[in-house]
Amino acid sequence: KEGGTRLGEDPEELHDMRVATRRLRAAMGLFADALPARAASLRNELKWIGRSLGGVRDLDVQIDLIRRWIPGEEEKGAPDSLADLQTLLAHRRDEARAQLLAALDSRRYERMVGSMIGMLERGPLRRSGPGKTPVLAAAPDLILRLSRRFRKAGNKIDKQSDAGDYHRVRIRGKRLRYALEFLSPVYG
Repeated sequence: KEGGTRLGEDPEELHDMRVATRRLRAAMGLFADALPARAASLRNELKWIGRSLGGVRDLDVQIDLIRRWIPGEEEKGAPDSLADLQTLLAHRRDEARAQLLAALDSRRYERMVGSMIGMLERGPLRRSGPGKTPVLAAAPDLILRLSRRFRKAGNKIDKQSDAGDYHRVRIRGKRLRYALEFLSPVYG
């Protein structure tokens, strides 16, 4: 989705690229024991580029929401404050997009992509136990661990919970969902 993200014509291309970085990070966390040590630094690099993508995506979502709040031509009389806010957000989006394009054009991004390709071409570690463990044997423990973390975070939610508590549960739920999606081909 990098090409479409660079063009900037369809916000969904950028969204898909952002989701892909999240899923890659989740996969690298899930299978960390079978990956080389340098995968941890690549995971951090994915977080870096994900933040750049997120800055633009968040503004796209906000601008779209404001656009829906502004009445159509036939209803005239949209509050100037909404139009002003839309203009401000569009300006911030332009700045965030320029920063994103600079990140995508950077040597850092180029190294990250090259390192990721190299790691994937080499495959899992052959000397480590986890790298030799068949996925059918490893998957139940991986899923159980993530399921327990999700349940534990969910059990902490009560009437006094703040937004951060709910966000942690949401993140745990996404990690569990991603793991189930990664492993679903194994089980059909």
